[in-house]
This record gives sequence, structure tokens and C-alpha cells, in this order.
Amino acid sequence: MSIKTYRILCSAALSVHAFGAFAGESHYQPTLRQAIALSQLPPKLFPGLPPFIVDELETLGCNIGQSYLRSGVPNALRGEFLQSGQLDWVVLCSEDQNLSVLIFPGGGSPAQAIVGPWEDEVSVEMLAPDRWRWGFQHFIQAVGEREVHGYHRAYGGPKPPPITHAAIEVYCCEKGSTVYYWHEGAWLELSGAD
Repeated sequence: MSIKTYRILCSAALSVHAFGAFAGESHYQPTLRQAIALSQLPPKLFPGLPPFIVDELETLGCNIGQSYLRSGVPNALRGEFLQSGQLDWVVLCSEDQNLSVLIFPGGGSPAQAIVGPWEDEVSVEMLAPDRWRWGFQHFIQAVGEREVHGYHRAYGGPKPPPITHAAIEVYCCEKGSTVYYWHEGAWLELSGAD
């Protein structure tokens, strides 16, 4: 089943629930929990994710949040995040009403948390109060030396070390982003977009 088909089925299910539960009312008001559930997709719908990672995410109870702010950003990234020449996977995990950013070193090692957990309710905002439309806002993306130094010049913060591999930008809630960069055995928290 494709991601698009899954979203259509989820929307249809919510519509049927709304009709059955609120027949006769002028409009349906989905709960925040239902809105969050609609923005999360099971890992098995991501064809690029290796089976080992899909299995571990399912074991952890993780779904992958989909932001309305960036279409086509799956919140599952492959890149050189720990060292140059090694391909890792990074996933935005939504599990038991909490979000965290997980990394799978080398694409085959067990998951390690980069940041989180935090409550997933902070990731959702009402887009159209008159129609009770909610939107999930968190997304992650890979950034390089140009973006890291550009954010530092624009917003200050800790001075970045020499950038020799990709960093991870975590964006939330129209409040900006934070960049995480692996350096000398630890995740550095650097300035992101404001």
C-alpha cells in the first residue's frame, strides 16, 4: 500500500467515524489525538527503509510523522550523519504520544536517540479553526556546511566545529529549528533557522 493510499483510507475512516458519531450536527470536530494519528504513517509504507529498520521501528511502536509544512519530506533520511563515508538512517519517531529523532548508525545498528522525547501535541496546530483542520509541524532534514555556517552567521549561538559530514535540522512549530551535529562522540546543538 502506498503512502497516498494510506492517507486516503485514514481520511475516509475518520469521515465515516465523524458521520456516525455526529450525524445531524453541523460539523465534526476531530480530537487532537485523531489529528495526530492521521499525520503518522507506519514505517512499512516507506519503501526505501531497510527491513531491519522497519522491524525495529515497529518493535518500538514508532510511526513516522508527516508535516504539512513540507510536502515530500518523509521524515526518514539517509545520509552521512556520524562520519563521512558511512550511510546512516535518521527517523522522526512518534511513539506513545511522544516524538523523538532516532539514528540507525550505518543503517544496521540498533536505534539511538538524538533528541527527545517530547510530547507530540506540541507538533500540531489548528490550521483552520472554522473547519477544525489540524496540521503536524515537525520535520527533519539533512543540512551541510553552507546551512550550518549560514545559521550561525544569522543567529549566533555556539560556534560550529569544522563540518565534515551532514548535520540534522529539526524544525518545529513555526518557532524555528535546531541543528544537531555529531562531533567527537557527542551531539552538538547548533543554531538553526529562527
